Amino acid sequence: MNRIVLLAVGLCAAILPAISAAAEDAREFTLGSLTIAGPWARPTDKMAQTGAIYFVLKNAGAGADRLVSVSTEVAGAAQLHHVVHVDGMMSMRRVPAIDVPAGGETALKPGGYHVMLLDLKSQLTPGREFPLELTFEKAGKVTVQVRVAHPPAGAGEMKMDGSGGGGMKMDGHGDGGMKH
Repeated sequence: MNRIVLLAVGLCAAILPAISAAAEDAREFTLGSLTIAGPWARPTDKMAQTGAIYFVLKNAGAGADRLVSVSTEVAGAAQLHHVVHVDGMMSMRRVPAIDVPAGGETALKPGGYHVMLLDLKSQLTPGREFPLELTFEKAGKVTVQVRVAHPPAGAGEMKMDGSGGGGMKMDGHGDGGMKH
């Protein structure tokens, strides 16, 4: 009997974080035919100068749109970035826009497209929420609430702080750091 109780408690402890992550993913914001699903940012340490935001852009409309800019009060600058693999090296590059196809979706996720936060004004701590304004070429502007959380299940892991043993460069800097 005691083993059954312990097993049940263990299963609950294992399942609850997954349910919590799924609940975070369920948050959606809409602008016309566009939906911004599950916006989240990775927690940072006290000394971090950069951060990253991820979400999924869904377009239920008949016409394509583009995310052309982002802004937030938590950083000196917010930029659209993409991670690409060239000759065995991962390279982070700023992009002018992120396309959202008609009737489709574009995921901003670790190791791919994301919003890069530069010159953070304070630490991003788990549970904190902050506004992010997104500007689309056709649909206009919308403000979403970003929740700081550890990566949801299946989001993938990627160190963006330069401590991942090299292999990452940003905007042409090959030193593994996040310099601009």
